[in-house]
Amino acid sequence: MRIKRYFAPQMRDAIRKVREEQGPDAVILSSRQVEGGVEIIAAMDFDAHAVESSLRAEARTPAASRASVSSAPAATGAPEVPPAAPTPREAAARDEELAAMQRELASLKELLQAQLRGIQTRHPETPPGSVEARLEAFGLRGGLARELAAQLPAGMAPERAWEEALRQLALRVPTAGNDVVRQGGVLALVGPTGAGKSATLAKLAARFALRFGRRHVALISTDHSRVGAQAQLRSFGELIGVPVHTAETPDELALQLRRNAGKRLVLVDNAGFGQHDLRLAQQLAMLRTVPMVRIYLVLAANLQAGVVREVVEAYRRAPLAGCILTKVDEAVELGAAIDGLVTHQLPLAYVCAGQRVPEDIQVARPATLIQEAAQRFVDATPDPEATTEAIATTGGLAANGYL
Repeated sequence: MRIKRYFAPQMRDAIRKVREEQGPDAVILSSRQVEGGVEIIAAMDFDAHAVESSLRAEARTPAASRASVSSAPAATGAPEVPPAAPTPREAAARDEELAAMQRELASLKELLQAQLRGIQTRHPETPPGSVEARLEAFGLRGGLARELAAQLPAGMAPERAWEEALRQLALRVPTAGNDVVRQGGVLALVGPTGAGKSATLAKLAARFALRFGRRHVALISTDHSRVGAQAQLRSFGELIGVPVHTAETPDELALQLRRNAGKRLVLVDNAGFGQHDLRLAQQLAMLRTVPMVRIYLVLAANLQAGVVREVVEAYRRAPLAGCILTKVDEAVELGAAIDGLVTHQLPLAYVCAGQRVPEDIQVARPATLIQEAAQRFVDATPDPEATTEAIATTGGLAANGYL
């Protein structure tokens, strides 16, 4: 299996590079926004069984055994010459380089495991070229894809069946109603590190301030675990003219909420924790003590399907009022995120695509989201005939008022 990074100004250009160099069988492992464009990690000759066997073998091998093997000296006839001791600066540079490599390998391993989970959920009896198979390729897990395909009338033409399946999918996406920020109150944003919580919080605050006035909004940050997190939120606050307060304990949070009880809207920014982080339970327990708080999960649209499921399940330990989907502009495909919303019946409140405050946040419209997802599916489809058909279908959905 060959893994390579690709950089391009836009997502379409990056996908085109992958197709030209690795062909239609390449597997996209991840995508993210970087300075000057986007980055894609793609793999050629992706062997799921080989990767799964390798990961299982590594899990069975004790760490001490791996360390002893890697540190054993080579058996040669030459006398062993002790290496020169590195300088403190060289040692620090080596440690930093090694730590970066370990983080990169851990990230790659997680991506491969997520790919394996997605492959293993495919129904073995799904007929190739069927609507169910296309829905799975779209990013839906086997259960939801089968349900949608089963609802279609028998004998329906393929193009019409695909159009109807997408229409039914749009109807299944739950929403939080109209602009929930207008209701005011206390809103807390939670989610993994890097999901875009602080930027989303600033967009919501600016959106409310433009409509009702800056004096009615306050921001509170409880994120004291990430370097510069509170400074970043203060910068956002200065940009839109809204006060920012900090709270590191449940008592301090309660105090700040009492001091800002006269505000129509109080937005609480929280530290980002991964779905397996033990500190997540403490964070959610603290938020559950806040009276009348509405908790929204900030979910990045470019997560792998397995990661989406784990994140939603972990954060549902708290009573989530809904979800805000971010980084839509960075995602190659949107099917996995949509599948997570539908499967867990998590109401979608807003969709964010871009960094501008407050322009790049919109009230959720499922039909619009499905239309965008269908277009991304077209862009990522290597089969020219399937691409032509999908383009015609997307146009048909819009023409018939479905999108």
